[in-house]
Amino acid sequence: MKTNTITRIIILSLIFLVGTVYGILIYKHHTFPYVIIKKILNKDQAQQLVYGSWSIGIYKGSSPFNLADPEDISNPVLTGESVTGIDGVFVADPFMVTTEEKHFVFFEVINCAT
Repeated sequence: MKTNTITRIIILSLIFLVGTVYGILIYKHHTFPYVIIKKILNKDQAQQLVYGSWSIGIYKGSSPFNLADPEDISNPVLTGESVTGIDGVFVADPFMVTTEEKHFVFFEVINCAT
């Protein structure tokens, strides 16, 4: 019983310490810690660590519960590296708007610089 209490106190103390250091870094450097992580690691490792790997693909099927890779399309069709004009980290959450003549796909892009 006493060991569990000591273990909990140690864990809570470590969480408090990490949170305090994290807060000081943000306050002192006025920057999201991603910038610090990016300086420590190379860009690709930092992006994977902070954001994970997201991309956009196209799938076909009879319903949203029955989808498969189309044979004539190579997925993913769009990644963060595909985006031009900004240093894109990843793309996600696509949705399509169709007019009488055109199809538009809107999606989210995380900008590595901001």
